[in-house]
Amino acid sequence: MTVAFATGAPSACTQTWAGFDWTLVYQHVHRLQMRIAKAVEQ
Repeated sequence: MTVAFATGAPSACTQTWAGFDWTLVYQHVHRLQMRIAKAVEQ
């Protein structure tokens, strides 16, 4: 198996931590935590 592209973060990344929409990040994390909790219950 060969990798046709470089792995890792791009060197020309212009987004910083301050540039993230943290409200959206927290919503996604909360949703995923709920999915994990439900899966563990079963």
